[in-house]
Amino acid sequence: MGAKLRSLRKRNGLTLDELSARCVQIDVAGAPSVSYLSMVETGKRMPSEQMLHMLAGIFGKDSRWFLDENTEVRWRRRSANAAASRRCRWNRPSVLHELLQNALPELLSQTGTPVGNLRNC
Repeated sequence: MGAKLRSLRKRNGLTLDELSARCVQIDVAGAPSVSYLSMVETGKRMPSEQMLHMLAGIFGKDSRWFLDENTEVRWRRRSANAAASRRCRWNRPSVLHELLQNALPELLSQTGTPVGNLRNC
């Protein structure tokens, strides 16, 4: 069970801190600590049914999935471009435009190039 949780957490790019924080958002009183999650992943603790349900919900799994004998963690492969596109906010033109608008005058002034009247792109 713990190995499945660890693999799933890492495949989703979450640290133990981030997973614990997500649990806190769901149930402040019942959320596991980072150290408890670590013990679950290493097999030193078995989560309660409620906590297992919470973890399953975070990852969009059925809680029984964690308990079956299959140790293989299956996940859908996405194309590299699609996955990178979802992770990267820089691929949005508005974000890039704003970044360049703010950075160019500073960069030009650092190189001694007169800023003058930059065209509004």
